[in-house]
Amino acid sequence: MEATKMISLKTYERDGERVLAACDQDLLGRLLEEGDLSLYVKEDFYSGRTVTEDEFLQELEQCTIANLVGEKVVDIFMGTSGDCKVLWIDGVPHVQLFTL
Repeated sequence: MEATKMISLKTYERDGERVLAACDQDLLGRLLEEGDLSLYVKEDFYSGRTVTEDEFLQELEQCTIANLVGEKVVDIFMGTSGDCKVLWIDGVPHVQLFTL
């Protein structure tokens, strides 16, 4: 896996929900801004461990809420899920998922 395309992932358990935060590792610490939108890819929220695509998919299957940032993680998700709304901020895709 290329260093710029590694996946950083962290999971949380809150109020019966399993929250997954994942991003392309090279985005950690970046502030994405476009118009009125901004997203800080905060290291303490997204950085837990570096994982492979398979590990990311396994964790994604287990979560009830996901916050995904970056071309790699969003592309992997889109390849397994079909259509969803992708928000682009500063040229970077961002997806939030909730299981109802």
